[in-house]
Amino acid sequence: MVAATLIETNKIIELSECNLETRCLLTGTLLKWMDIIACLAAEKQANVPCVTASVDDLQITRTVTLGQVITLKAWINRAFNTSMEVEVSVSSEDINDIEKHHICNAFFTFVTQADCDGKKQFVKPVLPITEEEKIQYTLANERKRMRLDYRASLKKMKEDDSYDDQDFSVESKAEGDTSVESTFCECVDIILPQHANHHQTTFGGQLMAWMESTGTISARRLCHNHPRLLAIDEVFFRAPSKVGDRIVIKSQVNNTFDKSMEVGVRVDAYAVGGLTRHIQSAYLTFISPDQNGNPKALPNISATDKESHFRMLRAAARKEMRQERRAILSSNNGNFSVPITNYNQKVLSYKNISSLMELHSSQVFKLKIKIDSILLYQAKINDMLSIKVECDIDNVSPLQVYDILSDHSQRRFWDLSVFDIRIVKELRKNEDYILHYFMHNLSPRDKVKGDDFVVLASTRKDLRDKYMIAYRSVIVDDIPALPEYNRGETRCSGFILEPFHNVASNVKGCKLTYINQLTVHIYEYLKHDLKGATDSFAKRAIALKELIKKTVADNDGKK
Repeated sequence: MVAATLIETNKIIELSECNLETRCLLTGTLLKWMDIIACLAAEKQANVPCVTASVDDLQITRTVTLGQVITLKAWINRAFNTSMEVEVSVSSEDINDIEKHHICNAFFTFVTQADCDGKKQFVKPVLPITEEEKIQYTLANERKRMRLDYRASLKKMKEDDSYDDQDFSVESKAEGDTSVESTFCECVDIILPQHANHHQTTFGGQLMAWMESTGTISARRLCHNHPRLLAIDEVFFRAPSKVGDRIVIKSQVNNTFDKSMEVGVRVDAYAVGGLTRHIQSAYLTFISPDQNGNPKALPNISATDKESHFRMLRAAARKEMRQERRAILSSNNGNFSVPITNYNQKVLSYKNISSLMELHSSQVFKLKIKIDSILLYQAKINDMLSIKVECDIDNVSPLQVYDILSDHSQRRFWDLSVFDIRIVKELRKNEDYILHYFMHNLSPRDKVKGDDFVVLASTRKDLRDKYMIAYRSVIVDDIPALPEYNRGETRCSGFILEPFHNVASNVKGCKLTYINQLTVHIYEYLKHDLKGATDSFAKRAIALKELIKKTVADNDGKK
C-alpha cells in the first residue's frame, strides 16, 4: 500500500536555519530535509540501504520565514525493481494563519545499494489502492520515461556540433555588461561523518545544499543583492562520494534572461591520492528580489571566450525547453494544439495520459441517458463540457479490446464519422503515434468541407489493471491545414479498459470507458443537435462492441 510508505515530519524554522539578512529559510537546508525524508520513505519500502539517484525539476513557489512551521511528507508512488519514485510535498503554516501554504513538490528517484557480495537488491512492489494512488502509480512510469528523455535531450544539446559554427568575437561585449568569468565561484569541502548517512555515503541533500550555497555566491556576484532560488533542474547523481572524500564545487552564471538567471553548478570528488571524478551537476534558476519580493531586472552578461559563449547559447536553449515543458504540464485551457518536437514528445505523451486519467477519476460526471446497456455521462470540468460513455463487454479481456483499439486503422469500421486514418509517424514503437484523421463534416456552420484532426495517440498496456489509449491534438509542420477541410482539435479524449467480474452471474469481461473533453469545434455540433450527438455516441459504442465480439470470435476460430 502507498499509505504504508508515508513519512511525515514537522519543523519550526529557527534562526540558525535562516538567511540572516532576510530571515528566510535557507533553501539548501530545505533541500537537505527533503532528501532525508525521501530517503526514510524509500528505505521503509525497500528494507535495504538506498541512495539518491536524481531529482526532477523542482520549483519553489514561496519562501518560508523564521518562526513558521513546515510540514514535509514523503511516500512511494511506484517501485521499479531496484529503484523507486518518491514524492515529497512541503507546506508551511504561520502561528497567526490557520491556512497551510504549498511550498513545493518534488519527485526523487532512489536506488537500492548492492549487498556485500555486489548483488542487486530488489524492491517489493507498491500496491496502489485508491484511485489517486492508481493514477500516480501509472504516471510514475510516464515520469520515468520523461526524465530519461529530457536527460538525453540535454546530453544531445551539450554534444551539438552546430555551436561550433556560431560566430564569436570579444568585441561584441557591450559597455556595462558583466563578464561571465566574474561570477565564477569555487568551494572545497571534505566529507565528514555528519555529512554522510548511516551507510557512510554523502547525503544527496547535503550535496544539493552545498551546490545551492556555491550557486548563490555566483548569483550574488552578478546581481549584488540577496538572490532567491526559484528552481533546480537536471539534478543527477552520477557517482557516490564517501566520508573522507574531498568535494570541489564550481559554479558560474551561464546567462541572464531579463529577471532571472541560470547558474550552472558542477561537483567533483576525489580521495587523497585518487583520481578526480564528476559526481553531480545541476542548473539553478535565481531571481534578484526587491523589497516586496518581486524580481528585479538583471544586468546583462557577456562572454569573453568561445566556451562561455557556447554556455550562454545552451542556457538560452535550456530555458526554452523548461518553459515549454512547464507550459505543457500546467495547461488546462486555451491553446492546446502544441507543436510537437524531438524535445517535447515525452512531455506531451505524459500530459496526454495524465489528462485522460484525471478525467476518468473525476466524481462530477452525471448519468444523462442509457441506451441498450450503454451509459452516457456528462460533466463540466475546467469550464469545458466532457462526455463519458461506459459499457461492459462480456467474456472479452481488456487486453483483447486493447489490441483491437490500438490498431488505429480499424476505427473507420465502427466510427462512421471517420472515413480515413493515416499513421504519419511512430514516435515510440507500439506506443506513441502521430495520426491524421479525416472525418465527415461535424460542424453545422460549413456543410461543404470535411473535418480533419492531427493527434498524438498514446497507447499504454503497462498500467496496473488498466489499458489506455489517449488522444490530444498536436501541430506537425509537415501537415499544414488543408483548404478542403476544417482543422479540428481535441484537448483530451480516449479509452480506458478495465477488467470486471459480475459475481452474481459469474461473468468476467472488459469495462470500456470512452471520454471526450469537448472543444469548441465539437461542442458546436453538440449544441445544434444534442439528441443526435447522444445517439451518435451510443451508436458508435454499439458498433464498437459488435466489432470487438466479431474480431475476438474470428481470432478464436483461427486458433
